[in-house]
Amino acid sequence: MRRLFPLVILLTTTLVVTESLAAGRLELHDDRHALAGAAALHDVIDQDPLEPVFWVEYRLPWRRWTLRPDVGTLVMTSGGWQVWAGIRSELVPKALPIWWAITTNIGHYRRGGGPLLGHRLEFRSGFEMYGSLNREWALGLTFHHLSNASVGRRNPGTEILSLVVTRSWPRRADRLR
Repeated sequence: MRRLFPLVILLTTTLVVTESLAAGRLELHDDRHALAGAAALHDVIDQDPLEPVFWVEYRLPWRRWTLRPDVGTLVMTSGGWQVWAGIRSELVPKALPIWWAITTNIGHYRRGGGPLLGHRLEFRSGFEMYGSLNREWALGLTFHHLSNASVGRRNPGTEILSLVVTRSWPRRADRLR
């Protein structure tokens, strides 16, 4: 049951967002460079043991349909780390200063002193919600699930809850206008 929880949340959110986008209640987030930094807690569901982690992510300033590429890295206080690349879909409810994203990434994981996740290939999927402080800064809360998608013999997976600060800036072509 614990393994189905992130999948159920992701599928439900995807259906709601898709329906809302089609109905015109949502619009896409702007196409700007963005850099996100986060302080997070690892293994928030099992809490065995709860470990601080930090991550940074660069979000590229272009999209195809609703998808936007990103790259990032995560460092655990126990010495483990992960690098990833993936896609995200960012949506904004009309007339509200909030926005959310659904993300999926594939990455390379090194355990260090961190948890055994069953394989070096790990997938990271999640839900993110942000409040815009102004045109450039946003503060958010994110929930991600890391799993090897049964590529390895063991697939324990883990969850990460993060407090994120995001800074965005316009593309060079936009600054020259």
